Order: sequence, then C-alpha cells, then structure tokens
Amino acid sequence: DKQNRFIDASEIYSKLVLKEPNNLDLLNSYSGNQIKLGKLNNAKKILNDILRINPNYINAIINLGVVYKDEKKFEKAIQYYLLAIKLQPSCSTAYYNLGNIYDDKNQVDKAIHYFNKAIENNPTYIKAHYNLGCVLDKVGQTTEAILSYKRALKYNPKNIKALYNLARAQLATDDYKN
Repeated sequence: DKQNRFIDASEIYSKLVLKEPNNLDLLNSYSGNQIKLGKLNNAKKILNDILRINPNYINAIINLGVVYKDEKKFEKAIQYYLLAIKLQPSCSTAYYNLGNIYDDKNQVDKAIHYFNKAIENNPTYIKAHYNLGCVLDKVGQTTEAILSYKRALKYNPKNIKALYNLARAQLATDDYKN
C-alpha cells in the first residue's frame, strides 16, 4: 500500500543521504517523504540543514511552510510562503499554498487572491483552478465557480472532484446546458 511505499522510500533516502549529504534536491525529496509519513520534526531538521547550506533554496522554504501548515502554525507557514514569493515572485506553489491557508482560515478574499496569483503564474495549475472554484462556490459566486471547474477540467478532463462540483453547480444555476 501507499504508506509502505513511503516507508520503503524513506529507507532508501536515508542510505542515499549518507552518500550525498550535500545534495539539496535529494535532501528536499527526503524531507517531502518525511512530511508524507507525518514525521514533521525529521522533515524540519532536514529542511533547516538545507537552508544552512543554501538559505535561498526555494523548495526547502516551501516545504517548511508545508510542515508548519501541517502543525497548524499558520502564521509561520505564511511567513515561509511569503519568503518564497519574495525570492521567486513567480512561485505559483507558494501562492497556491497561501490560498489554501486563507481558505482554511475562512479568509475568502485572500484565498481568492492567492489562487488567482497561482493561476496567473501557472495558467495550467489544475489544483488552483479547482480550489478557486470551491472557494467561489462556497461564497455563492456559482457562475464564477463553474468557470474555474471548467478550466480545471480543460487541463484534466478526468478530474472526478471537478466534474462532480461542476455538475452540482450547474444544476444549482440551471447552467447544465453548457
């Protein structure tokens, strides 16, 4: 199963890291594995090691944001995502993650803003289109939500969640003819 694959990968990563302790991409991948396993303290240590080597390593900065979000330390996560954007203004992942945090905090205007920024920097960002649709749907902007779901489906026509939400939204607005 999936969890066992992450555990197997973790064992491989730990051996590889011993051979290449300064390979930042390898270390960052290992941190992602640790995040998926819920070993957030391990991930944090690895990410901080990366940032000691290269304080501007964007992927480590973003992953630290992920760790802090998972720990429900939203303000700290926001700081890391904003740092990533400062270092790389076109970083669609950081904008997307900020959108998710503000959605979780029910700050709809900020969520919409950051999902739109993610899409502006990566027009094919399926998850950003979908999540923008969900936020718009939640606040009654159903017509705009339908457009977002359709954009998500343009890039992945088999996205079941987008198909479901699109159908539900179209039925709610009698827009099922389009």
